[in-house]
Amino acid sequence: MLTYSRLMALVFIMAVRATAQTATTSPAAQLMQERKERYSQWHTGAAVPDVALANGASLYNLTARNVIVLFWKTDCPYCEQLIPVLNELSRQYTKEELAIVAICLDNDTAAWQAYTGTQTASGLWYHKCDGAGFYGDDAVNYSVYGTPALLVADAAFTIKGNPRGIEQLKALLDSR
Repeated sequence: MLTYSRLMALVFIMAVRATAQTATTSPAAQLMQERKERYSQWHTGAAVPDVALANGASLYNLTARNVIVLFWKTDCPYCEQLIPVLNELSRQYTKEELAIVAICLDNDTAAWQAYTGTQTASGLWYHKCDGAGFYGDDAVNYSVYGTPALLVADAAFTIKGNPRGIEQLKALLDSR
C-alpha cells in the first residue's frame, strides 16, 4: 500500500525528471555548442566566412593572393607583440600579394579607435571592430575563443593554414 509520503516522493521525482527533460539550455551554452561544432570546420582547404568591412566592402571583395584574418584585442599582451611584427611583415608585400583583415574583439570601440589611430600600418590592413567582443558575428562565425587568432586564406578564400609562429606564417604566404 502506498503511503501519502511515498506518493508525494514519487510525484516529486516524476516532476524533477519532467523538468530535466524539458529544460532549455542557456544561450551561453548553446553558443558554446555551436562554436564547438563550427570549430571542427576550420581545416586546410575549408572556405572562410565573409566579413563585412567598412564602406560596404567585404573580405570576399579583396583581390590579394593571400589574406590574413586576424582576431585581436587591444588589451591582449600577445596581440601587442604580434601586430608590430605583422605590420613589419606587411611592408614586404604589395596589395596584390597580401591583405590583412584585423578584427578587434574589444567591447569598447573607443579603445580600438585610440589604438589604431596610433599605428602606422601599411595600406594592406583592413580594420574592423563592432564592439560586440566575442559575441560578435565574426567571432561566432570563425569560432574564436581567444586572441590572437589568425588564419591565412588564398585568393579563393580557402584556408591555407593556421600558423603558429612567424616562420609558419611566412611559409604559408610564400606557398602557392
